[in-house]
Amino acid sequence: MLVTESGLAGFGGNRLRLLSIGSPSFFGGLNGSSLALAGDGGGSVSSEGVDTVAGLAGPQAVLVASDGAATQLALWMDAVTGILRRYDFATGLSDCPTGVDCASAGGTFTAGGHFSIARSAGGTIYVLDADAGALFRIAP
Repeated sequence: MLVTESGLAGFGGNRLRLLSIGSPSFFGGLNGSSLALAGDGGGSVSSEGVDTVAGLAGPQAVLVASDGAATQLALWMDAVTGILRRYDFATGLSDCPTGVDCASAGGTFTAGGHFSIARSAGGTIYVLDADAGALFRIAP
């Protein structure tokens, strides 16, 4: 299960996590594990990087997708900056799918907004920017 973690710096926030749910525990509940895939848990800055070197800014609305080849990707919105982000499971790179450095990308969407992401069967990505009242289509 892939989840985003948004919170205050230093209190477990601004990360993309992979949760693995295991077998039942002797003490009740389930055994499992948590792995931080991206984000340093620090401030709210969108920056490129590999694994936990990448800076995430209030990540939300995570979606797992494929780039059309064998590569699995995770897409999410950095809500604080309004920037669409991407994580490549093969390389661990978190970047911006627009091809520019995330720190200089500037938000395409409402900074501090509320978002939902969906993917069609054909691979088209849709981003709902609730604060702008707009649905954006991003071709694969």
